[in-house]
Amino acid sequence: MSQSEFCVCCYLRAGYSNQQIGEATGVGLRCVQTTRYRLRKKLPIASSSATGHIHSHTQKIVLMK
Repeated sequence: MSQSEFCVCCYLRAGYSNQQIGEATGVGLRCVQTTRYRLRKKLPIASSSATGHIHSHTQKIVLMK
């Protein structure tokens, strides 16, 4: 997992929206959306329930780091 993906995971875990993540990291909305898409592909997450599953996976990832 790249550093930017990890950063997005942390922001998602904190409850930030895509827009807020983009503003906080200085990247565009599309970049955040692409990062989330790539995270869903790397982690075994279905796109229909992505937000809830990303939160549970990010908790595990944050604890591992």
